[in-house]
Amino acid sequence: MKAVKARRGKRKMIKTRKSLVLFLCCGNTCRSPMAEMIFNQRIKEAGIRGIKARSFGLQTFCDDVISDKAVEALGRIHIEADPKRHARQLTKAWIDKASYIVCMTLAQVRMLFDICEAHCIMQFNGGKEIEDPYGQPQEVYDRTADELEFAVDEMIAEITDNVRRRMKPFDNM
Repeated sequence: MKAVKARRGKRKMIKTRKSLVLFLCCGNTCRSPMAEMIFNQRIKEAGIRGIKARSFGLQTFCDDVISDKAVEALGRIHIEADPKRHARQLTKAWIDKASYIVCMTLAQVRMLFDICEAHCIMQFNGGKEIEDPYGQPQEVYDRTADELEFAVDEMIAEITDNVRRRMKPFDNM
């Protein structure tokens, strides 16, 4: 399955209503920070202003930082990550600020069912959840980055289409 890349290069910027996408995973050291960084780079490359992503964990440890393997996997797809970036715990305040919440698995969506509306990234990833690479070899992190890149590109393609049709960025998603 080949990812459909957002068009890159010089483009007219499209300004939209300020929106915040939250990417969530367990510990906020692997999947969700990778998704956040990929999304923020790709949305900028797509020429859309006003939409930003942040990432959080559902069960973080305060001293954890982004995984070295996640940093390496991001570097392989030309995204620079701060290796000192600390894990962030999801709070109600961030949920209230969010326009769209994306979890890596259906189990995480179910955890949030009574709290907020959340979506599973599988709707942008060919029906597949993004499995946790924590503790796995570098190849698994690289594959995770590739899957996230594909899913984020699909998500941004839908957002771009909505914005160009003068709809809200997350309508029909």
